[in-house]
Amino acid sequence: MNQIVCMRLLACAQLSADLALNGMLALEMAKAKSYDLILMDCMMPEMDGYTATQAIRAFEAEHSLPRVPIVALTANAMPV
Repeated sequence: MNQIVCMRLLACAQLSADLALNGMLALEMAKAKSYDLILMDCMMPEMDGYTATQAIRAFEAEHSLPRVPIVALTANAMPV
C-alpha cells in the first residue's frame, strides 16, 4: 500500500520514479542509473533497506561517485 501511495504522490508532483520490488533490485538499479534521490524501504525481501544502503554507499565509494541522498521509509510503527 505504501508503494502505491508514494508512487502516486510522486506522479502528482510530476516526478518520475522507478520501483524496486526488493533490496537486490534496488542495489542493481542504483548501480545502473544515476538517481537524484532514493526512497529506501527499510523492510524489503531478499535484502533489507539497511543492507542495500550499505552496498550502495560501498559502490559509490569504490567508483568515486557522489553520495545520492537516501531517505529511509518504513511502515512499521514504533512505540513512543
